[in-house]
Amino acid sequence: MTSARTHTVLSAGRRPRADAAVMTVRVAIVALGVLLIAAGWGWWTLPGMAALVAATLVAVVPERIVVGDDGVLLPRRVFVPYGRVADVRAYDRGLRLVLRSGAVVDLVTSARGHPFSQRDAARDAILDDLVARRRAWSEAPEVEVAASLALAPGGEGYRSAMVPRDHLWSIAASPRADEDARDAAVAALLPALDDRERRRLRQLAESCASPRLRSRAPTL
Repeated sequence: MTSARTHTVLSAGRRPRADAAVMTVRVAIVALGVLLIAAGWGWWTLPGMAALVAATLVAVVPERIVVGDDGVLLPRRVFVPYGRVADVRAYDRGLRLVLRSGAVVDLVTSARGHPFSQRDAARDAILDDLVARRRAWSEAPEVEVAASLALAPGGEGYRSAMVPRDHLWSIAASPRADEDARDAAVAALLPALDDRERRRLRQLAESCASPRLRSRAPTL
């Protein structure tokens, strides 16, 4: 079990709509700054400075993704489990996640495309991380969650069904298990944890990209 790793990218989103939306915002902010200056508001005035600073931040501030044992967390808390990923491909500007639905998510690491003969450290680091974790995910055993186990909020379904505690741990620890099932299993385990189990559960949460499971780590 390895802690999830945060990577920095220039942008991450489904193309082309996401790229078009980001570009539209950038152009609009830059245009606003130009209009303010043209209207007599110099760049040194508060509105002009605000518009130019905002345009600069939108253009250059990178985004962050989290690669965990269970999947990838994209900006705006979009979680993509490995079960939904059909392929990961390198291209001249970064990495491309091809989803089983046919959608594509581009992780842009280079502002200007370059040949693969030139090393892209950011792209290679993400690719190595993804390849290793996807391999481990594919080799992890699947844990069966019986249909009779209704997953009520807070894990009530597990408690009412009297699921053995060791099976709850198996579900919580399995990166291949459904996110809802894992979260419900964790909730069911929480009331009766000793210190050792609490540390184990914290490490488990920190290894995940799922925002629901990661959010539990600070409380453990």
